[in-house]
Amino acid sequence: MLEKYLPFLGHLPKLKKRQSQESDEHSLDSDLIYKEDISQNTIKAYQNFSILILAIFIFLTLINFILNKEVVSLDLQKKNLEKEISLLTSAENRINEVGKKINFYEDAVSNRNVLSDKLLFITDKVTPDIYIEQLILYEDQFTLSMYGKDVVSFTRLILNYLEEGKVSEIVLREASYDSLNDRFAVQIGGTLVK
Repeated sequence: MLEKYLPFLGHLPKLKKRQSQESDEHSLDSDLIYKEDISQNTIKAYQNFSILILAIFIFLTLINFILNKEVVSLDLQKKNLEKEISLLTSAENRINEVGKKINFYEDAVSNRNVLSDKLLFITDKVTPDIYIEQLILYEDQFTLSMYGKDVVSFTRLILNYLEEGKVSEIVLREASYDSLNDRFAVQIGGTLVK
């Protein structure tokens, strides 16, 4: 009834309703804003997470690229070293072969020196009136074929070999006289002392 006389009072509840509607709208707006803030925060969190994942992926890709490049470089170095080793192995084999040849040559030279000393010993004892036809020299034996005009020269030669102590025995293998040339041919064999 008051509303009849006071028309503005009828508007009061409407105002309250409006105020409540406005406050409801305001609360709805604030709920929406809050929800918007939450969803924007969630979206920002997802964006940041996505950026972080992308950064980690890029970082891991770079590390993979660097490590792959390093592996390729190390593989190339390994292949180069294998080639060098194979070259060195073949060089080592050649060096070993040359070393064996050098050892063989040194042995031959030392044996030749020993034989040379023995040869000098045998030939130095031969006097000028005896001529050597053939001399065969082994490591510890020799055979000497010779001729001369005097038998005594051969006897002296045999005694010289035995007196020196470098010959342990002498064997007279052959002795003959050539009347056409008036000379004696003698062949002796001897064993050298080691």
